[in-house]
Parts: sequence; structure tokens; C-alpha cells
Amino acid sequence: MKIVVIGDFHGTFPEKLKKRVLKEKPDYILCIGDYSDSTEYRKLVFKHWEELKKKPLKKIIDKKVYARILKRRENSVKDLLKEINKMGIKVFSITGNGESIEKFTVQEIKEVFRRFKNIDLVYNKVIDLKDWKVMGICSYRGASSKRKAYRGIKNAVKMVYMNNRWDSILRKLFLKIDDNKKTIFLAHEPPIDTKLDLINNPESPMDGKHLGDEYFRKYVEKYQPALMVCGHFHENQGTEKLGKTLIVNCGAAYESEAAVIDIGKYIKVKFLK
Repeated sequence: MKIVVIGDFHGTFPEKLKKRVLKEKPDYILCIGDYSDSTEYRKLVFKHWEELKKKPLKKIIDKKVYARILKRRENSVKDLLKEINKMGIKVFSITGNGESIEKFTVQEIKEVFRRFKNIDLVYNKVIDLKDWKVMGICSYRGASSKRKAYRGIKNAVKMVYMNNRWDSILRKLFLKIDDNKKTIFLAHEPPIDTKLDLINNPESPMDGKHLGDEYFRKYVEKYQPALMVCGHFHENQGTEKLGKTLIVNCGAAYESEAAVIDIGKYIKVKFLK
């Protein structure tokens, strides 16, 4: 079975990458999310990082600018899904932070995906993929709720609730798996404290920190799925082993990056750059 793992489009699906994916003739595409054009949003978050400890971005910047940014993000998700759907390859996708921050409700994002016959949303569930299982978790646990980026005591109660809920979702998902040796864990970002989650971006207030997900690490270490595919940290396309689990960061689609994975007796990975 051959799969292409792709994501972090941020509003752009380069023609070069599209042609290379089609040339690979994969059986399936797994997408790790971030379809939306969130470049401007991300820059504003970096700019107002300290202010965001006290109030949300929509209360910091001009209301019209904020509304325009959200509208562009919404339209870019639909446009990207339409492009991908036209490729005619079966796609199993989760969402990333680009689809979860201050924009879509769960019901809205599910409704968007239902419009495209070749794309299935793997929303916090386990699906069959030939004789393998794909376990997908949607959404994103924001930086402010992670132990290496915690933003203060004011949000403590909220963060504890969100983290407990995240932990519960993952526990229930992993308990559904009866054969970890044939499981693909589909998530937006890698576990914390690997070479795949180290931020190397001087524009980011978190430059030089590991900012993956500690709950992903907890459950990958405990259950050891054969394969975890992810992205989010654009600069870290590559692989790493965590116990018996092979973790693949597919890179950023807007930079014409993706991962091609052949699954047979052994798992073989090559990267498109």
C-alpha cells in the first residue's frame, strides 16, 4: 500500500507538488490539515503575543481587518478541498490549527468536508484502510495550554479542563486499537521533545523551544502504533523513532513538500521537496 502524507497548505497547493503526487499514483492520501490561509493571522499572533495573554486577537486589532482575515481563511479551506477532490484519489483527512482557531465549529467543519466525495474527515475516530487502521484526531491543543508555553494562572481552570478533555479523547481512541503493529496515528503535530517539534523560526516568540504535544508522546510511548504521521512544524520535514513507532513529519505543502510512504513487510519513506 502506498500513501502520500500531505498538509500545511496555508491556502496554497503548488502545481509542482500536485503533479508529483499524481505521478506517485498512491492508493490513498492522508492529510494532516491546515488548509486555510493563516499567514496573516499567524504574523499578528506573533506581533501581539504578550497582549494575547490578556485578551483575544479580535479585541486587539481592527474589527474589519479581523473579519476579512477570517473570511479569507474560510474561503481558502473550501478552495483547497475542491482542488484536492479533483485529483480523484481517496483522501482521509484531519483538521489542524488553521481550521480550529476562532473559525469553524465542529458541525461546520464536518459540513464543509461532506461536500467532497473523495475526501473523508477522520474526526476523532478509527477507520479501516485495507488491513491497517487509521486513527485520526482533529483540532489542535493551542500553545498556551502546553507546558512549555503556558501563559499564566488566569487561564488555569480553562486549561485544566481542555487538557483533561484532550487526554480523554486520546485514551478512548487508543483503547479502540486491537493491533498496534498495523495502526497509523494521524495527527496534526508530532509528540513533544523530538527533532520534529523544535521551532526554528526567528519570527516566533517560541523560537528554539520544543512545542509538540505531550499527550501525543504519552500515548505513543504507551501503545506504540507502527506509524504516526504529522506536520505543523514546517521546517522539520523528516522522521524519528519513538520506541517502536516511526514518526513522519511530512513538511509543508505550500513549500511543495510531502511524504510518500510504502507500507509492506517494511515501512519505507521518501520525501518530496
